[in-house]
Amino acid sequence: MDSGIYTSAVGMLDEFNVEDNIANNLANMQTPGFKERSAVQQNFSELLYASQPPAGTDLVSSDTPIGRFGRAPLIDSYGLDLAQGSPRYTGSPLDLMIVGDGFFRVRAGRQTLLTRNGSFRRSAAGFLVTQDGYQVLGDKGQPIKVPSGVLAVDKQGGIAVDGRRIGQLGMARVQAGQPLTATGNGYYMGPGRPLTRPQSTAVLQGYLETSNVDLSTQTSAMMSAQRAYEANSRLLQMQDEALSLAVGDVGKVST
Repeated sequence: MDSGIYTSAVGMLDEFNVEDNIANNLANMQTPGFKERSAVQQNFSELLYASQPPAGTDLVSSDTPIGRFGRAPLIDSYGLDLAQGSPRYTGSPLDLMIVGDGFFRVRAGRQTLLTRNGSFRRSAAGFLVTQDGYQVLGDKGQPIKVPSGVLAVDKQGGIAVDGRRIGQLGMARVQAGQPLTATGNGYYMGPGRPLTRPQSTAVLQGYLETSNVDLSTQTSAMMSAQRAYEANSRLLQMQDEALSLAVGDVGKVST
C-alpha cells in the first residue's frame, strides 16, 4: 500500500490520541491534586534520518523501511506536569494538602500507588481511606487506623486524635527524570522513595490542592489537534482518490 496513506493514517491516529489525552485533562480539572499530562511526539528529524538508507546504497533498488506505519511522528511518551496546584480551603479535618514535592502513598489491592489527592474519609472499619476506598499508608507502609475523636495533622504529617499521636503519614518523593505511570483518577505508579523526614514538604489540614490543568492552554491544544486531524483526513482522502484513479486508468486502451 502507498506509504503516503500510511503516513496520513498514523497522523490521524496520533492526533486522536492527543485529543483523548486533552479530554482526560479537561475532565479532571475539578479532581484535587490532578496533574496535567502532555503527549510527547517523536522528533521528526530523527525519525526521518533513521528512515534513510545507508550511505552509498542504491536509492532505486534499496528496500528502505518506512517505519511502523509511515514517517509520521508517533507519540513517544506522556509528560507529567508536577507544578503545584493552588490551595482550596474546605475546613474538613480529613482533607489534606501536600505543599512542595511529594505524594501520598495508598494501597489499592496489592499495589502501592501515589497520589496528590488528599480528599480522605474514615472507612466503616476506622481506616483512613481515599474517596475510592484505597487505604492511606503510614510511614512504615501500614494502613492508618483513625479512632473516633478530634483529628489533627501537623505540617510534618504527624497524626493525632484527641491530642494523642497515633501515626505518621507515609509520603514519597519521585526523583527528577523518574517515570510515573498514570493509572486513572489521579493515581500513579512509579519508583517513589519514602519520605521519612520531609524537609521541603509540608502538609496542610483542611485544604485540598486544586488541579494544575490550565483551561485556555488545553482548549488551544485541542483546537490544534482537531485541525491536524482534519488535515490528515483530507490528505488521506486525496491520496485514496488519486490511487483509485490510477488503478482505474491502468490498462485502458484509448479508442
